[in-house]
Amino acid sequence: MTSFDTTLEKFSNQHSKVYQLHFPIPDRISKPFMSNENKRVKCLINNKVELRSGLMPQGDYWYLICNNRIQKKLGIKVGDKVTIAIEKDDSKYGMDIPEELEVMLDQDQEAGKIFESLTPGKQRSLIYLVNKLKYYGLKIHRFIPTKSRWHG
Repeated sequence: MTSFDTTLEKFSNQHSKVYQLHFPIPDRISKPFMSNENKRVKCLINNKVELRSGLMPQGDYWYLICNNRIQKKLGIKVGDKVTIAIEKDDSKYGMDIPEELEVMLDQDQEAGKIFESLTPGKQRSLIYLVNKLKYYGLKIHRFIPTKSRWHG
């Protein structure tokens, strides 16, 4: 894992189509992650908040998105310095898949085929939504796959 210092920044373009808050990544750090199409990374910010994300391009540099939840957990504001430990995320989906979803996909061949046919971004979105649920029953029943629900 490589560590570096950066600051929380905000894009000045109010009409930007991306999140405003972000952590710029120095070239010396971002270049090793550009070897293939997978630009997903695992980070630990200030030894406090874990972040799994993709490196995002902005002009001549790369950055990590910072949402309001991360900002609040860190207790930082724009311009504050942070230390980020970063490493390549070579996991299959770019995030941890909940056990309940993994078991369901293994046991239901049709569900597994539908899930695997989705784009990596849609797969991560579903995994994220399942991870947000607190109760086992909700995780199973809310995400029983149907073609209309997952391909709609």
